[in-house]
Amino acid sequence: MKEAVAYSIILGIYCLYFTLLEYFTGRTLGKILTRTRVVMHDGRPLEFTAAVYRTLFRSVLIGAFSFLPDRQPIGLHDRITKTRVIQA
Repeated sequence: MKEAVAYSIILGIYCLYFTLLEYFTGRTLGKILTRTRVVMHDGRPLEFTAAVYRTLFRSVLIGAFSFLPDRQPIGLHDRITKTRVIQA
């Protein structure tokens, strides 16, 4: 039971971290280090719903594995939410 509570708290923090930082700044610590940011596919700032779905899909699709089906380096979480990671 304690493990389930701890896991839920960690998952909540994970979701808040990615969703809020990407929505408000377009960047997370990793994106700051790589000098990239996330935007909508047409270059507009990230929409809140896209940030939420992007975070959920990324956590469900296990990040790196979402790149396997396609030759383009665009993750499935980005294709589904119509977002792109670009150079900042």
